Amino acid sequence: MDTVAVTTIPFNLIGLLSIGLGSAFYWLDRDERTSQMLGLFLGSIGFSVVAGANFLRVAEDHLLFHTALMAVPTAASFIFGPEWIRAVRARIPAGKYNTDFGDNLLRLAQGFGLIYLGLALAFPLQHQTLFNLGISGDITSTQNLKLLMIGVPLVLSLPASALALAITFRRQVPLGEKRRLAAFGIAVPFLGTGLVVGPEHAAYVMLIGQLFLVVGAIQYHILQSQRGDFMQRFLPSQVVQAMDGDNKQLNLETGRQNITVVACDLRKFTPYAEKHDSEHIIGLLRDYYQMVGEAAAEHGATIKDYAGDGVLMLVGAPLAYSDHADRGIQLAKTIQERSRDFLQKWNDSSANMGLGIGVSTGDASVGVVGDERLEYAAVGPAINRASRLCDKAKDGEVLIDELTANAASSRKELEKGSDYILKGMSNTVQTWVFSS
Repeated sequence: MDTVAVTTIPFNLIGLLSIGLGSAFYWLDRDERTSQMLGLFLGSIGFSVVAGANFLRVAEDHLLFHTALMAVPTAASFIFGPEWIRAVRARIPAGKYNTDFGDNLLRLAQGFGLIYLGLALAFPLQHQTLFNLGISGDITSTQNLKLLMIGVPLVLSLPASALALAITFRRQVPLGEKRRLAAFGIAVPFLGTGLVVGPEHAAYVMLIGQLFLVVGAIQYHILQSQRGDFMQRFLPSQVVQAMDGDNKQLNLETGRQNITVVACDLRKFTPYAEKHDSEHIIGLLRDYYQMVGEAAAEHGATIKDYAGDGVLMLVGAPLAYSDHADRGIQLAKTIQERSRDFLQKWNDSSANMGLGIGVSTGDASVGVVGDERLEYAAVGPAINRASRLCDKAKDGEVLIDELTANAASSRKELEKGSDYILKGMSNTVQTWVFSS
């Protein structure tokens, strides 16, 4: 069998580039299944190209072994590529769409990869001819059928994956994944074609495919970085750090947790807002949210809701703290102290605002809810009680329920306050306040 005299240098460079990119995607983002599968896909292609160019092309003895050396990673790439698409699809809310058809198409594409592997090992000589000359090479009609049998499963795998990819774009795909998927969809035909067009063109065709993948991956990571910077402006620093770290302290699972809730609210804000223009009010709220947000971050609280002049904070979820009651009390005290300077800055003769704070401890049902738009939800008596105590608190006062006082490590700073009958609650609530 004659082979085309082609240097192996371009193939080695392309293979090493693919292995390097795959290793980077896998190890730099190894906690993400999507990046794992993409990394394995690229790495498999790289090993396939290097093995084919350096071993299978010139193999005379042990042809089956050298065929396996190339065919196994090639088949693996046709497993990991569709699996990457499946991993991305699993993370996208399906909404009204049935995902079975697209997932079955990807399984079919993987099945074609396995069929190719079986045929390559069954007909190693024809597989070598296919790789050396391509389907359009100088081959006899007798060889032609076996060559087509080996190459056709790879060709059929591509439209199955492409159709599943197209179906995926009907859903609300995040922009970063959309760019990476689109690049993958463009690149894969080039990469697949490079395996069967013959060595004189394969290096150029595969390089084009890899360039599309690199561009898509760079866009994805740039958008992820921008998204992370954006999230840091709205999420507590502890949550962002937990998301970037080992996540042991971050619990987003649905369930009941014992937490402490802190609610604060500006008094006489409505008449104040009526007497000032919008720009002034937005400036006030920005300053207010910053003051409360910084205090929340210092004590490990997560801001659950901004509602006009009211802020609701959770201590103990989604970041778990055994001392959540102590943290909640200290958070309330910090806001109380810092609110004096804030109110002095913004109050004027037209209106005199104040601030009330409520603190409550108890079990709450927490977890991520929603379909296309996700939200961290928390419901339970502790949330309602904190809000009601906030409503009852006088200007500058912090009302702490007895459950929080009992859960605290010390009551040195506290003294008993009044009993209240809160709206929607049958039992009287004993409160505690900071000592004068």
